[in-house]
Amino acid sequence: MLIFGDLKEKSYLTNLIILSLNSFLTQKLLTYLHQIQHSFKIYIFTTSKNNLDKDLNIFPYSEIEKVTNNLGEGFIINFAGYNIFKAFLFPQPLRDYLIWNTRIRFTQTLSSIVKKKFVFIIPSAVWIYSQYLRKEFERWENTVKNRDHIIFRLGIVLNQDSLWTKIFHRILKLGIKPVFPDNFLFPYISVKKFMEVLIHKINHYKQSEVINLFYITSFNLFVNFLIEKMFKQNIYREYVQLNPFITKSLIYLIFGKYGKVFDSMDFSELDENNPKLKMHEDIEQCFT
Repeated sequence: MLIFGDLKEKSYLTNLIILSLNSFLTQKLLTYLHQIQHSFKIYIFTTSKNNLDKDLNIFPYSEIEKVTNNLGEGFIINFAGYNIFKAFLFPQPLRDYLIWNTRIRFTQTLSSIVKKKFVFIIPSAVWIYSQYLRKEFERWENTVKNRDHIIFRLGIVLNQDSLWTKIFHRILKLGIKPVFPDNFLFPYISVKKFMEVLIHKINHYKQSEVINLFYITSFNLFVNFLIEKMFKQNIYREYVQLNPFITKSLIYLIFGKYGKVFDSMDFSELDENNPKLKMHEDIEQCFT
């Protein structure tokens, strides 16, 4: 269990409700808040009965209406939702149900229960710019647009502990290097950058907004970066290379429409914010 300070010794300014104690982003946020010596009153809601602790303000979801009524106002950060990688262990249509019911329907229910003046924060994704997942992400975002809200359209959130990093590390350790089609884009943001922007937006909240928070590169540049910088290996060492056709076919086979997003994103609507295809220096921050 992360320790995030003695709740009774601080002078708190803002109520911060975090949903899903055990999620990757929740754990990173709690660590970051501890590091910056935050001045929030933190309340966490979880489905895990073993972690309930009212002295640390950790509650079951059944008490969210009572707690928000007592608090009156604040921010709700919704990191709840079934793990997408785990969902791929199940066939369709159960896969889609697990992913979207725990996001769309859950947030709809949450919005109807919370009557007080809270700002809803959800981690949407860059995949809204792909035809294959646009409808789902639009539905999720729309669940909070009738409330005060901050919507983050995130790239893949990266650090040394992230699942994407671990997956590539395991593949490369086997001596296999996947080579992707040139049009396979890899959108990303570092954990550190996301946490910095998230807290800044909370501290300076004025009105609802949708924030595009990602840099973009190609999958091949990202893999080369991991080999050379992260894993300290020679980029020219001998790997068994999977050619682009095989790599693409495997991704489509395993992930279905969720794999098709990588070569179907259209950022033309972003105009001057249209990200360029290059490795941004922020990639270094993902692994420091």
